[in-house]
Amino acid sequence: MAGLLALSLAGCKRGESQQDRTVRKLQEAMKAPPMMTPPPNQTPTEHLANIASGQQNAGVRTLSGADGHAKAGPISYQLTEAVEQQSVGEDDQVKLTSNMPFVRVALTVVNDSGEALALDLSTAALAKGKEKSGIAPDAQRLAGTRSLALSVSPHASTDVVLYFEAPALQPPFALSLPKPGGGEVELPVQ
Repeated sequence: MAGLLALSLAGCKRGESQQDRTVRKLQEAMKAPPMMTPPPNQTPTEHLANIASGQQNAGVRTLSGADGHAKAGPISYQLTEAVEQQSVGEDDQVKLTSNMPFVRVALTVVNDSGEALALDLSTAALAKGKEKSGIAPDAQRLAGTRSLALSVSPHASTDVVLYFEAPALQPPFALSLPKPGGGEVELPVQ
């Protein structure tokens, strides 16, 4: 019993040596997506200031939708792009930079019904575990979107871009989107 307890406390699998555990952990770390962290010679504040001033490239990482498609009654959501980035805005214009990455999600919203449907995408959220993050309003306005209340015409589609502050530093996330008439549907983002 004491040997099993020692293995579980050390994080080793049964029969795994400390060296094997170290190699396994390093291999897992190599497979994980890179984190957007400041270089070792900069504080997080210096890093953000350099990105905001254009002296350093902002971290950008392409994410993927595991399924890419979610059905919410007569509405279909198709994930067309998911990107994690530290800044929102143009280099020669106003720029918003955060220590928590922004997640930019581009969706195509398709109405398969014969009537116009109203959707309020301001209720959309990005979640990881128990952490949930709604729309980042400053980033959304900076990107040019003032209202996320849509009316999707019958048998038509519209493209939408949503900005969230990442609820955690590493994906996967679940994108929670509204259903017409209430409720929500989730779309995985990795």
